[in-house]
Amino acid sequence: MLPGISAFVLQSGIFSEKTNAEQAKNELKSSGFPALVSEKDGQYFLLAGIAASDKEAKKIAGQMKKSKLDVYAKEWPIAEKEIHMEKKEYEWIVGIQKKLQSTLTSMSENGNINSSVWEGTDEKQPANSNKLKGIRADVSAMAKLGTEATEENKQQLLLQIFQDYESISGD
Repeated sequence: MLPGISAFVLQSGIFSEKTNAEQAKNELKSSGFPALVSEKDGQYFLLAGIAASDKEAKKIAGQMKKSKLDVYAKEWPIAEKEIHMEKKEYEWIVGIQKKLQSTLTSMSENGNINSSVWEGTDEKQPANSNKLKGIRADVSAMAKLGTEATEENKQQLLLQIFQDYESISGD
């Protein structure tokens, strides 16, 4: 079983058409905010941040609202699911799930994202795993972030890793 995980996302919009969601995402990114479109139940959600708790998400939302960005915090659970994969793939992805959760928790406690926790993770990933292809690329990018990376860059990658984790399937 692939363990479930839950986080609080900052939603900036919901769209029925993907092209409208992508346009709004590009506008958000050009304003310097993280932005990701996530499709769920035939709708396209524009996400602008991620946090471990409702309190932290509302704090980030308050900062974004100062920039005239209309966002609100909502819980986004990912249920556990049956996934058939090799033992090495499973062990690696469970480790990623734990790093994601601990990074979000640390962000709530310390007010910043410590990307150094991810260093070396890309070297341990299973090679040639099609199931984990998307998340492998984003984890590699997070592992290579230096201290010069902005919080927005880190937020963007955390959102992407969270979405990648949700997208893992047994196919």
